[in-house]
Amino acid sequence: MEKIFMAQNNINSLDDLRLFAKDFCAQLKPGTVVALVGPLGAGKTTLVQMIALELGITARVTSPTFALVKEYEVPNKARKISRMYHIDLYRLDRIDDDLGFEEYFADIDSVVFVEWAEKAKHILPASAVWLEILVKNNSKNGVRSRFFGNKKNDS
Repeated sequence: MEKIFMAQNNINSLDDLRLFAKDFCAQLKPGTVVALVGPLGAGKTTLVQMIALELGITARVTSPTFALVKEYEVPNKARKISRMYHIDLYRLDRIDDDLGFEEYFADIDSVVFVEWAEKAKHILPASAVWLEILVKNNSKNGVRSRFFGNKKNDS
């Protein structure tokens, strides 16, 4: 069963994306896993960068495409969050249980962002928040955000 976490948002500019990131970040709690879905170049990494800024992270946040995982300390434990993990599964064809991602998901003091999360549905926690970035034909993006109560949901 699916329940809406936030309404669909129309993102027409980087300013709109910043506003979305700020609003979304205000709802983040320690232990949250955010599953990011969308086509290449849709803005998944840009969204994570903007959320990192909202958390007070001053380090340069880049896509962990080759490293797979990057860890950032959250200064002053903003919103009681100690760390932010950024995982990018783009280069992986198959996600095995033995890659150790579950350790990040189990860190109750952190938030975890997983790009290309559809590749890892079978290991993501059932409580993961799914953000789908849609690219529309007229180049305006939208973000549809949902909370899936069942990680096997294919919507």
